[in-house]
Parts: sequence; structure tokens; C-alpha cells
Amino acid sequence: MDAAAMKMGEEINAAVNAALGGVQDYVAYDMQKAYYECASRCFERKRNPQDINNCVERCGIPLQRANAVINDELSRFQDRLTRSIMVCRDKVDISEAVNLDAQTTREVEMCMQNSIQEHIKTLPRLTDRIRSQLNIKDELKTRTN
Repeated sequence: MDAAAMKMGEEINAAVNAALGGVQDYVAYDMQKAYYECASRCFERKRNPQDINNCVERCGIPLQRANAVINDELSRFQDRLTRSIMVCRDKVDISEAVNLDAQTTREVEMCMQNSIQEHIKTLPRLTDRIRSQLNIKDELKTRTN
């Protein structure tokens, strides 16, 4: 079952990366670029080191907020997925079963696979929530690398 679990983990990771790729690119490139441009202007306008530092910190707030939103949403997604997988495992009480028979193993794996598929279906809503919280415009949906 370990190989199957690893494959399922890879599947969910690929789905999350595909769903959030555009958002992550936006944060990594567009927002990061805006941060550096803003911080650069701080050095042009200010001479006092404390003022420069405060200005640079203010420039980083949108980027910090974006990362916090993404991390929070992904953490909640992971928590829901973990709970769902635990339900599958609890059906058989895997913790006490040393050698599962083939039928039981298939049942647990099928339950876990179904749970993963159901969670993958929620990724567009998760992405939309993140986009909404970050005020990301619709053109990001169609942007390609």
C-alpha cells in the first residue's frame, strides 16, 4: 500500500500545482516584481535609514499577505484531505492490522483514491477563493508561461 499511497500523493501534488500554478506565478513574478520596484523607490526618496526600512517593509505587505492567504488555504485543504484519508484508514483500523489481505488493501486504496478525487474537484473553488482574496483579475486564468 505504500507505493499506492506515494502515487496518490504525487497525484494530489500534481493537481494542486496545476490548479494553483497561475496564482503562484502571479505571486512569484508579478507581486515580487512590484515589491522590488516599490522598495527601489524607497531608496530614491528617503535618506534616513529608518524611513527607508519602514518604506521597504510597507512594500512587502502585499506579498506577505498573498503568501499567508495561499498558505492558509493550502493548510485547510491539506487538513480536510488528511481527515478524509484517516476515515478510510479507520474503516479498517490499519494501525492494528499488520498484514492486510488483498481485498482489504484494495478497499482502503479505493476509498483513499475516491477521497483524493473528491478533493481534486474542490481545487477550482480553492483557487477562486485565493484569487478573490488577492484581487487577481480574470486575465490570469488565461495567461500562459
